Amino acid sequence: MPAESEILVGEISDTAIKQLVAAFGGRRIYVPYSINPNHIIAKAIGIVQARRLSEAYGGSPIFIPKTHCVVRRMRNLDILSAIINGEPISAIAQRHGMTARNVRIITHKLLGGNLKHYPRVKTPSK
Repeated sequence: MPAESEILVGEISDTAIKQLVAAFGGRRIYVPYSINPNHIIAKAIGIVQARRLSEAYGGSPIFIPKTHCVVRRMRNLDILSAIINGEPISAIAQRHGMTARNVRIITHKLLGGNLKHYPRVKTPSK
């Protein structure tokens, strides 16, 4: 997810973010100060979530990323969370259909190169 749209996380639900991306992905939309139930944003994500969005960003344009950007960002955050919680890299890699090396690369990028030692995947000895 581009940095500009990361601000949505925490302001509205994950479901509402997905609905917003499905409806407006790849475009910049204007969020009015007040939203009524017939507004296009309210129709896309529901009036409660639309009002939360309006409270946070009313009067501002926001960029809504395309679907693949959101999916990748959510996957990467899941990977980072699993690493922080001590889950084995091999299990994370298998769950996401990638190699352990890719998991370490993603983790390294998310932490800005601040991780000096990656847990290594242990291969069973024969």
